Order: sequence, then C-alpha cells, then structure tokens
Amino acid sequence: MGVKEWLIANKFFVFCVIAAASFCISTIALGVSNSNLRSELQKQQGQDGEGRNHSTATLMNATDKPYIMSKYRLPSTVRPKKYDLYFYPNLDTGSYGGKVVVTLNILKSTDVITLNSKGLSIKNAKVDGEEATASLDEQYELLNLRKKSGKDIDEKNSVIEIEFEGSMKNKLVGLYRSTYKGAKGLR
Repeated sequence: MGVKEWLIANKFFVFCVIAAASFCISTIALGVSNSNLRSELQKQQGQDGEGRNHSTATLMNATDKPYIMSKYRLPSTVRPKKYDLYFYPNLDTGSYGGKVVVTLNILKSTDVITLNSKGLSIKNAKVDGEEATASLDEQYELLNLRKKSGKDIDEKNSVIEIEFEGSMKNKLVGLYRSTYKGAKGLR
C-alpha cells in the first residue's frame, strides 16, 4: 500500500492531525499577538510612581489640551472603611432619597474629602458631626466636602454623613425604574 492509498484509507486520522497542527499554530500566533498588544498598551498608558496607570485622551478640538484620567480617581489619602446606606426609593414618583454614613481612615491631614457623585442633590452633609459644605465638580462627577469651620480633617478615623435625593426618571444610568411583561402578560 502506497502513501496515497494509506491517506485515503485513514482520512479521519489525517484530518485530525491537520486540525490539531492548525490549532497549535493559531494558538501560538494569537499568544504572540496578545503579548505584543499588552506591551504596546502598557507603553501607551505609562505609570505613575505608585504603579497606577494614567491614560490621556486628546479632545477633537486641536486648541483643547489633553486631560488626565486620574482627575476622575479619588485621592489615595482617604480610605473608606465602612458604608451604612439608607435608601428610600419612591417608584410612584420616580424619585429617591437617602442617607449614607461612611467611616473613613484619613491617612494624611486634609481640608477636603472627595467622593464620586452623579445626579444627586445633596441636602445635608456633616464631617465628624460638624456641618460641612458640599460642592460638586460636575465635569469629573466628584463631590467635595469641607468643614464649614475651615478646619482640616486630621489623620484618624473620621465619619461623614450625607443626606441626598435623586431621580430615576427617563434614564438608564445608576438607579432606574423599568417594567417587563412576563409569560402571562403580567407586569
């Protein structure tokens, strides 16, 4: 029996060998490509002294300056330890209210505590039981809390309390209201 006859007689075996070889070659090629892409991404992102990556984005308008994504990040000098969230949604009106009490570890004395906030109306804020002013940086979606007395918040455990309100109407971001029909047409 010649090679040609053997190949014809063992078609399934030959197919499996060719498929396995193709799979191995494509896996190696994808692995090399993945490694090259990861290296390029790390080069493009850069790193700060603490090992965090920073990205920059260039705006479409040539006169605008690029902005640093780290402006969206919270400072590393304040660390949350515990959150107590009290949440009161009103599905009839599409609004909600609530209160959050956050226990923080202040690693370095500061005059401001910065939190993420989007679409909330702040009704009242306190830092360590003292009234605080709340200012919103809408561009970066950050809430800045400062003691009304102007005193710094010292290195220690600290507690902030925030009362807030918001709306669930006509949006699909954060908390939102939705309905669906089940198999029997029930909502």
